[in-house]
Order: sequence, then structure tokens, then C-alpha cells
Amino acid sequence: MYFIRKDFLIVFIQGRIISASNYLLKITNEKIQLIKKDPRHFNIIYQKYFDEIYAYAYYLAGNKHDAEDVTSMAFMRALEKIHTFKGTAKKIRSWIYTITRNIFIDEICRKNKGEVHLELDIFKEEATKVSTQQHKKILYEELIEVINGLEPPIYKEVLLLRYKQNLEIKEISAIVKKKEGNVRTIIHRAMTKLKEQYLESDT
Repeated sequence: MYFIRKDFLIVFIQGRIISASNYLLKITNEKIQLIKKDPRHFNIIYQKYFDEIYAYAYYLAGNKHDAEDVTSMAFMRALEKIHTFKGTAKKIRSWIYTITRNIFIDEICRKNKGEVHLELDIFKEEATKVSTQQHKKILYEELIEVINGLEPPIYKEVLLLRYKQNLEIKEISAIVKKKEGNVRTIIHRAMTKLKEQYLESDT
């Protein structure tokens, strides 16, 4: 049995209260069926994926305002369409990413002419980790600038999904609507071009 509050989730199973953070570590087929039967339990999906979907929206939009709008619309649409979801629990993540990407293209992309950004602000934590010396931070920022300059835009997106969001090739394939072999090719070409341009910028 589940008790949903607006701002948090309490899970009550066999007479014991289990913290949402522990219980929500994994989305199962049973949970998906529960949510489809009663969308009030959609909070399970929301809490599981909110952070990474917001991060993805931020990378795409390049600013906090649009990222918040895209994220809100993505989860609202997912809630409205959850009853139509026919996949397993393993596919729910890529399904929500796909919704987010489509909303960005439909609602935001027109404003910035299709540009996809990797904003430096969102990388502050990583920059701090690798930057015990100032020159390492400078090199890191230069790398992000080179990534932002990659063309076509799909290069930036697949690198983001693969190496920042840690999605599997199969998940990326579903999101960008390309075959898995094509995704691998895009990643290879993007990495080759990234290396070439980064070396050029260092000369």
C-alpha cells in the first residue's frame, strides 16, 4: 500500500514504513502496472528520474528557466500518457527522455534555432573534482567549448546522453530514434571530431 503526499512519498508494506529513498532505487514492472492503474502513484517515477531529466533539459535548453519549463511539461505529459506506455520497467527511463527531447524540440528549439548547449554552470562539481590546479580547470572549460562547437548537433547530444547521463546505447537509440549501430557510429565520429578540434584549439 502506498500513501502519496504532495511533497513526499511514504511506502507502507506489511506493517512497516519504508523510506522512499530506499524503496525507489529501482523501478519494477509491478510498480509500472500500479502507476498505470492508478496515476496517483506517478510520484514514484517523478522522484526517481526528476534530477537527471532536469539535468538533461538544462543541457538542451542552456538556461534554468527553459529547463524548468521543459522538465515540468515532460513529467506532465508522461503522467497524462502513462496509461499508453507498453514497455517494461527497463524502458521507462528512455521513454521519459524521449518525451523531454520532443518537448524541447517542439516548445524551445524554435527560440534558439535548434542549438544544444552544455552549460559550464552545471559542470561545476566535475570541474571542482578534476581541478586541483587552475590550469586543469581551464583545460576542462576549453573542452566544453569544443563540445559545444561540434556539428551536427546530434554529436553533442549523443555524447551528453552516453557520457554524462550514462545511458545505454539501446536507450539512446530509442531517444534519438536511430538504430543502435547508427548511434555507435555517431559516437565514434563525434569522439574523433572532438579529438581533432580539441587538438586544433590547443595549437
